[in-house]
Amino acid sequence: EKTSEPLVRKPTMRRPMLYHDRAIFTDLDQNLLGNLESLPELIRVIRDNRKCASFGIATGRRLDSALKVMKQHGIPEPDVLITSSGTEIHYAPKLTQDTAWTHHIEKQWAPRAIRRLLDALPGLVRQPKKEQSRFKISYYIDPEKAPSVEEINQLLHQEDQPANVILSFGQFLDVLPIRASKGLALRYMAATWDIPLDHIMVAGG
Repeated sequence: EKTSEPLVRKPTMRRPMLYHDRAIFTDLDQNLLGNLESLPELIRVIRDNRKCASFGIATGRRLDSALKVMKQHGIPEPDVLITSSGTEIHYAPKLTQDTAWTHHIEKQWAPRAIRRLLDALPGLVRQPKKEQSRFKISYYIDPEKAPSVEEINQLLHQEDQPANVILSFGQFLDVLPIRASKGLALRYMAATWDIPLDHIMVAGG
């Protein structure tokens, strides 16, 4: 089965946002929180255009962490919240989880085997439990001691453990299911909502 096959699922509820013809998606830490002086103006623009444009957030944070920081800064609840680096998708107004996406990404995902392989590598130390989730294994990485991302990918491939390996800021390493990332989750949302990709503005960290 090809991992690149599109997954299109029409939501069971006909929300008003399904009739939107455009969307804006943004990261949380590097974007919405990148300029706190300008944040109130952006929030005003988003609120003024909610009838025609969907608002989404895609973040590496877990759901609880994302909600906490959003509340601290008065960021309105988005129509869709993509968390844990694209492994979870939740919808307003009740943060309903998209279980079809969960079923899609869990295929070929074997976290115990991946942890066993990567825990043995030099320069990799697993992050605290609060940074881990069902579909995200997070490490601190020392680039001077650890293998490169290419070498880690090669090792996983050799052991028949396909995964999506993401290096951030040169010191954080996230391992996700091969079908999961913030970008893939966003493409799934575009297909689900029938919004052309060229009608979506994305601001990434």
